[in-house]
Amino acid sequence: VKIRIVLEGLRAEVAALKETLGEVVMENRLL
Repeated sequence: VKIRIVLEGLRAEVAALKETLGEVVMENRLL
């Protein structure tokens, strides 16, 4: 059960990182 919680937490962090990277990439393209 603990492993499942950790994996869900990692997925959430990865999703947040992807969104942040996506925003940075879009800003760089505008520049």
